[in-house]
Amino acid sequence: MIADTVAPTLRMSVVIVTYNRPELLRNCLAAVARQTRLPDQIVLAGVQGDTETRAVVEAFNQINVIDCLWVESPTPSVTEQTDRGVAASAGEIIVFTNDDAEPYPDWLARIEPYYADPTVGGVGGRDFIHTREGGVIDGPTDCVGTITWFGRVHGNHHLSYPQVVDVDVLKGVNMSCRKYCYQSLDSRLIPGGRWHWELDLCLGIRASGMRLVFDPDIVVDHYHYQAARPDTLNSDFVRAANHNLTLCQAKHLKGWRRSVFLIYNVVWGDYPEMGLAVFARTYIGRLRAERDVEFIRLLGVSMAAKRDALAKLRVSRLVQTDGRGIR
Repeated sequence: MIADTVAPTLRMSVVIVTYNRPELLRNCLAAVARQTRLPDQIVLAGVQGDTETRAVVEAFNQINVIDCLWVESPTPSVTEQTDRGVAASAGEIIVFTNDDAEPYPDWLARIEPYYADPTVGGVGGRDFIHTREGGVIDGPTDCVGTITWFGRVHGNHHLSYPQVVDVDVLKGVNMSCRKYCYQSLDSRLIPGGRWHWELDLCLGIRASGMRLVFDPDIVVDHYHYQAARPDTLNSDFVRAANHNLTLCQAKHLKGWRRSVFLIYNVVWGDYPEMGLAVFARTYIGRLRAERDVEFIRLLGVSMAAKRDALAKLRVSRLVQTDGRGIR
């Protein structure tokens, strides 16, 4: 159900980070142009020299009345491109999606009313992840967008959750926030890595006392399989996931929650953000099934990435920080 409150008149800017995926972007822009509540502005955060993508934007501007702005970063970087896109946005509400996504026609119409509530800092929804075989990844979940007391992140934004709920984190392919809540993404995040930048943004909003709302009826189709993405066994992929998760959690969590997370992150972890226990379980399984002895190299990658993130944060001094954090 669409929120039944009436939102004040707020301008909405849609920010799309894109690089070298012109056909996917063309479909994304067509979906944004079909909105029942048109955006006041579209900002394409691209990369210098990506002439094919720039041509898609120019062609879109020739046949649409929506203000569509192109901004560039010198090299591909989700964090820098997102920052530049937000900086160039004119709207009070910034709405994010990916160039491999196609929002439903009522996407913006469902997001807008939530901002009538001044306690709401961000709003997002579900992404239907399409598979190469033509299906959609689906299944029920009993939690979405939550961070446990010991720091494990449960995303599940692509699964079936039955109701509107306040969350700790939203998913970048389908999320929005008030522009004044947006703080530049941490420059210490691994450049170019698409993993976990949402954590930096969302935990910052939560630390300010604002709410994040997940509505499962705010939907985008996510053509994940069509986009070039690294293998989960790729060392760079594992390094970025571990580094960025560790950096964001250790930066924003406070006091005992930070300490517990650091222990959990090293001793247990998740996949691909492996701690010792998850690595051992995964490695034994792969060894039995595939005789994959090379998998062991990823433990070193994971641990080195965690260590590097903490070194950047000077974790030995974090206990003395006076910054706010999630309690």
